[in-house]
Amino acid sequence: KKWREDAKYKPSMPEMMTAIKRKIELREKVDCNFDGRVSFLEYLLYQYQDFANPADFTFRAMKTMDMDEHPEIVKARKALEEVNKAIQAFEAEKHRLQTLAEKPG
Repeated sequence: KKWREDAKYKPSMPEMMTAIKRKIELREKVDCNFDGRVSFLEYLLYQYQDFANPADFTFRAMKTMDMDEHPEIVKARKALEEVNKAIQAFEAEKHRLQTLAEKPG
């Protein structure tokens, strides 16, 4: 039996695709820090995403340790929500003023 046919090596086998499709996939899904290069760690995280999803690491660690989100993260999320609300208000006012400016007179 060849190793390629062994089920335990199936996750290690890359999906067959054209070179153009592979380049697009590498650029959009694998290059985590958008530097135009794919590190070995980025490739491993992509290839074994079913086993090693980076988003799950923090969730599982927090769940295992019975932790809530770090207070700084909670604070940052609230600040981001406030900024997003301010941006939406600004955009609404901008739209209102542009509509008024387009009217004759």
